[in-house]
Amino acid sequence: MVVRRRSQHILGVRPDFNGLIIDPCIPKKWKGFTVQRKFRGVTYTIEVKNPKAKSKGVKSLLVDGKKIVGNLIPLPAPGTTAVKIEVTLAPDPRETGRRDRRLGWPRLGNWILI
Repeated sequence: MVVRRRSQHILGVRPDFNGLIIDPCIPKKWKGFTVQRKFRGVTYTIEVKNPKAKSKGVKSLLVDGKKIVGNLIPLPAPGTTAVKIEVTLAPDPRETGRRDRRLGWPRLGNWILI
């Protein structure tokens, strides 16, 4: 059970009441990975691509070829047995600013933004 929880958070495929949350946090050296996950009777094949060597931040998400906004994969139509997901990583614009090392908050000069 501990291994499953850790892998869910590292690979960023976590169950949610409304579907699957895709939020990978991987080493920058990884070019990507593919994982299969069974969730509520549906087999999800998830391919994560990391072309710019980033460790997190979802740039685009395709579910069976259709673009999805956000990182929550909604539940498929009843009777669906397989879903293909393509994820491309890129940094979140908020992650590019300096951060206060003590609190982890973005900084603007001497001000801490919260």
